[in-house]
Amino acid sequence: MATLTEKGSVLVGVLALLSISTLALLHGAQVQQQQLQATVYDTHQAELQVYARSILRHAGVMLEQGHKDTEQWQAAWQLPSAIQVSLALQESLCPDQKPGCYQVELILEGRAGTRLERRRHYWAEAGCGQLWE
Repeated sequence: MATLTEKGSVLVGVLALLSISTLALLHGAQVQQQQLQATVYDTHQAELQVYARSILRHAGVMLEQGHKDTEQWQAAWQLPSAIQVSLALQESLCPDQKPGCYQVELILEGRAGTRLERRRHYWAEAGCGQLWE
């Protein structure tokens, strides 16, 4: 018959194994949660990059057509309500001192705390429509 000390030692050993197993399980769950959060963040950041490319292309077309009112530009965009847009248009120095150059500054703030800033320079002369940066 096992003594009380032996039974206690076995019980302590079982509890120690149970504690270690629980800690390992919790750590694994925490790592998975962090990986999932990183994936969600990366996905939302990629979403902002897609919208930024589209918006900047549209800005080039609008400038080429002589439209400089950025409020009108934004009416054409169909962005999810979770994405906030800040757009600034400024006259900018051109290569070889060409007239009609502009700098568009775009800031997008999206889901999961994502943020994307882009700055592009454009010639706005009719038929030019080129990005020179």
